[in-house]
Amino acid sequence: MSSIETKTHTLFGWVTIKRAYYHCSNCGESLFPYDVASGLGSGQVSPGLAKACCLLAVDDSFEQSSHKIEAITGQKVSDNTIEWVVCQVGSVAQQQQNRRLQRFFDDKQIPESQSKPQRLYVATDGTTVHETDGWHECKVGTIYFEDERKRRKSCYVGRFDHSENFGWHVWLAACRCGFRQAREVIYLGDGAPWIRTEHHRHFGRATFIIDWYHASEYVWDCSKRLFGEGTEATEKWVRKRLDWLWDD
Repeated sequence: MSSIETKTHTLFGWVTIKRAYYHCSNCGESLFPYDVASGLGSGQVSPGLAKACCLLAVDDSFEQSSHKIEAITGQKVSDNTIEWVVCQVGSVAQQQQNRRLQRFFDDKQIPESQSKPQRLYVATDGTTVHETDGWHECKVGTIYFEDERKRRKSCYVGRFDHSENFGWHVWLAACRCGFRQAREVIYLGDGAPWIRTEHHRHFGRATFIIDWYHASEYVWDCSKRLFGEGTEATEKWVRKRLDWLWDD
């Protein structure tokens, strides 16, 4: 055993942490018990600062998140550091999802529900993400509901995965949100074949609703073919049908 000092960036500035370091001469494994207990990991960013970086990076670019971190906390965190933190946290989250799914496949134990919503919404979609080797489809899912105090609660699933495996992950997340206990379940999607397939596979009792954007898009496309693009007849025909859709 020996002691090692490490500088760690926190919400309040840089601090020096001295902690015990253990190394096994037999197996070659090394361990920092304090890092495991505190969640520091192998980086130089504290859990609190890492959480702030990740929360901001959900809605903004890494560069914008860097500017906001400095404006809010006074701490300068580079966009490269924020990218590294987000990738690390995302990797851990993905590993946790994989372990939960494998555990279900092994013991067939459905995860315990953490809520009992009256109505549960499940929405799935696919989008393209550019990585170093080109564009790839990322499948995303949102499970949301209102609690007894009418507060919206949400759970998210996002993966570079084939649709069947992704569907299992969404189903597991929905079960934890109360899918099996909910009196009503709504499944939202754009009507893509894989989305309908996963609806039939896991959420058969849910009412399938094509999201408003895509439904509207289909109506506009139909009207343009009937009456031409940019005509008064096209717009009049669309408005009437969209009123029908919205009301019913």
